[in-house]
Amino acid sequence: PEKPGSISFYDTKNKNFTVFIAEQFKKKPWRRDFLLLTEIGRAFLFTRHGHLPRHETARSRRFAHHFAATFLQPESAVRNAVYSLNIKPDDWTYELLLRMKERFGVSAQVFAIRLKELALITRRKSDEFINQIKQYHASHNYDEPLAKERRPGRAYDLAALST
Repeated sequence: PEKPGSISFYDTKNKNFTVFIAEQFKKKPWRRDFLLLTEIGRAFLFTRHGHLPRHETARSRRFAHHFAATFLQPESAVRNAVYSLNIKPDDWTYELLLRMKERFGVSAQVFAIRLKELALITRRKSDEFINQIKQYHASHNYDEPLAKERRPGRAYDLAALST
């Protein structure tokens, strides 16, 4: 796609699904994986319920984003990770959030949203961190906080599973 993001096509006649992800995400696996799973969620919704992609709504986009977040951060895995460190909802620090999100290979913002959804972080803390992340994105060309320090290689990349 010309703009940042992703786009997918589903050929109902041949039952073929194709996803395109903008090239600027080549070195941002956490974002690329989320976009890939968002498109898979979108395809699931449309094929499962007989919708046509041209009828996408804000609700269907929310479903696709939630599908991706849930796939990458299953509730039991997130709860177990947080409970194993004995982190209470108001104990979170920005640094801790950035370190913990690495376990799931997701962006800090997606992780903060998932924690809030599971009531593992207070709304106040989550909103505060999301604002910090957005400020970081705006001043660092949408890089992920700690991206320069993060060099896990392909081991944490969904694309590595197919190679």
